Amino acid sequence: MLFEALSGTKDLHVPSLPKLTRCSVNKSWLGGGGVHKSKSKTEGSHGGRQGRLKTANGEDPFSLAYLCVRINTVSHINTQLDAIEKKIRHGWKDEATIVAPPLIGSGKKKTKAQQQQQQPVPPTLPQATMLEGTFQRTRRASKEGIQQLIELAAHRVIFSDLRSVFGEGLYIGGVTNARISTVLEQLDTKLGIIAETTAEHLRNRLAIALMQTCFDGFLLVLLAGGPLRAFMVSDSDLLKEDLEAIKDLFLADGNGLPSETVARASARASQVLTLFDLSSNELIHILSASSFGDTAAAASKHRSGNTNTKSSYPPTTGNWSASDANTVLRVLCYRYDETASQFLKKTYNLPKKLHD
Repeated sequence: MLFEALSGTKDLHVPSLPKLTRCSVNKSWLGGGGVHKSKSKTEGSHGGRQGRLKTANGEDPFSLAYLCVRINTVSHINTQLDAIEKKIRHGWKDEATIVAPPLIGSGKKKTKAQQQQQQPVPPTLPQATMLEGTFQRTRRASKEGIQQLIELAAHRVIFSDLRSVFGEGLYIGGVTNARISTVLEQLDTKLGIIAETTAEHLRNRLAIALMQTCFDGFLLVLLAGGPLRAFMVSDSDLLKEDLEAIKDLFLADGNGLPSETVARASARASQVLTLFDLSSNELIHILSASSFGDTAAAASKHRSGNTNTKSSYPPTTGNWSASDANTVLRVLCYRYDETASQFLKKTYNLPKKLHD
């Protein structure tokens, strides 16, 4: 589609999922070095060609402010389509000419030719059908374009603009050392840009898309954040507090999005966080009872000490939930204890770090 060709797609900004690893618990790196080594591998992996383009005055044409202007523009075009269609149907005559009654008291009767000239000539049936189809397609394309630009703007903010503090910063070195507050400060600035730049009737749509993408990014950090992140059961309450802080930002003390909208958008993240309350043994039990047969069999072998056969992973669907086997597996991958590490080694032969 034209909008995608001009502005790109939201998928350009979403990072790829790293390979699964298990936590190294023999030597604690929490709070230590190694963070900056990882960045050299991921630097420049997101954003693509858009990060290098500049306008004539040196500004980023894919910045949030510019995307908001594009959204406003397409929305305005959509509102003008009815008027444009009407003018085309009537040959671009002035509307006053089309509907104006004859002058009272003119005293002069118009000729038949003058009367015909004043009356609009309706399009023939084939022309009318073609016109109707053209404008229907244009309306549909503009509505789709607005939605694509809104999603693109939200993904650009979360996965590109906030990458250093969100995807590459949140919970690196331990939960207590890198909380959500820094992310929320920058996110609040972005919401201010939306409020100042976006047309009023579009602000909530863009804010909702940004909120949903923020929750998606939060789950990616927890479940696919790479080997520099690790979580303990004791971190669960802090993670829930951070989730509540994200919700509070978008609620804005009752001046933001409706509470039911925020609750609905955060439901999946809230459900996944219940897994972080559970011990590693409880997570292993859930995995063994899942419908994914190979995992259940391998988990049973792990408990019995028979570990000659390695299991394949539950498939990654991206539909994270407490009942999804792959989600449970990922919580174990980022669990900082020996029980989880040994289970993952014996069952899946997962390494402790990524290899080049």
